[in-house]
Amino acid sequence: MLGAKITSTDSTIGIAFDGYGDFGSAPGHGEPIHIEEKDGHITVYIWSDINQADPTHVIRMDGARESNRGAKGVPQC
Repeated sequence: MLGAKITSTDSTIGIAFDGYGDFGSAPGHGEPIHIEEKDGHITVYIWSDINQADPTHVIRMDGARESNRGAKGVPQC
């Protein structure tokens, strides 16, 4: 069973998994996935290598905005 914990503030979400962490956190306190909203943009930060101080992946979610969907991409209900 996957043990996980989600924390949030007004502009961030942190996701922690049992036995996983990030470079700058004490054992048992790391959040290798961090989601941030800043200036209207959502960015996902992932630390897939605990030995790297900087995130290994940074994904800006602007391309996933529903306002970007073309007419052919709208699901029919």
